[in-house]
Amino acid sequence: MRVWDGASPSSFGYSAIEQDMAPFIQPFLEPLLHAIQSTEDSQLYSVAVGVAGGICRALGEHAQAYAQGFMSTLFNTLQSQTLNRQVKILVLSFFGDIAFAISSGFVSFLEPTMNVLKQAGDVTADENDFDMVDYIQSFREGIIEAYVGIITALKAGGKADVVLPYVPSIFDLLHRTLIDEDRTESLRLGKLGVGLIGDLADAYRNGEIRDALLQE
Repeated sequence: MRVWDGASPSSFGYSAIEQDMAPFIQPFLEPLLHAIQSTEDSQLYSVAVGVAGGICRALGEHAQAYAQGFMSTLFNTLQSQTLNRQVKILVLSFFGDIAFAISSGFVSFLEPTMNVLKQAGDVTADENDFDMVDYIQSFREGIIEAYVGIITALKAGGKADVVLPYVPSIFDLLHRTLIDEDRTESLRLGKLGVGLIGDLADAYRNGEIRDALLQE
């Protein structure tokens, strides 16, 4: 079976990777992590993050073996002053991808990830800076997508309870997002927000977040 179809990383045959091919990922890992550290080259960085996400989705729980390397590298590069802000949205979405892949195995990365997502959610824009307003909407889409992936994955792995301490900050972001007048320009953002509320309600059916839902 051929797992590389073409000359560019973006053509990597994610769906063709089978579990028994996992050992062949290892030689590819070092250059991939190196590419993810290339914060000054936005195109290379974006492709590398996309490839990493594809690997995780394809390998499922077997991606646990590579999770530490991916997460540590991404946490470090997010702090870079040279990383293009648009690329950061891809990183946030990747958090959801890897959580969905490794399910309960994501617990060890939960605290730093949720801290990053909260900090990202606290970013605001001057209402007169239209470019920044648009960026914040896209940024929040990435954050909410990450939350959806994390909550869905941990619920499936029987670990939804570990997210409970972070529910207030999640609802704070949802509240600010759904009442934001600028959000009317982004129907997708509104749908994502409502969908996340539904995911939370489904994850905590015994009333754990009843008060937060009623306030929302």
